[in-house]
Amino acid sequence: MRLCSACATKTDESGRFCPNCGAALIDPASAAATTPLPIAGDKSAATSSATRLLGTRLDGQFEI
Repeated sequence: MRLCSACATKTDESGRFCPNCGAALIDPASAAATTPLPIAGDKSAATSSATRLLGTRLDGQFEI
């Protein structure tokens, strides 16, 4: 089970991106416990989550 980093959609997709909104999928086991997922439809929470990701390196090769 993977979660969307933007809309919190749960999916069994094996790809890297959410089939609902196209944002990056995360493995909940590797996600930091202190980083809450935004509530679907809450644009301020999505913006806050996006801001928190600035400077983060994803998959060892992509920097936000």
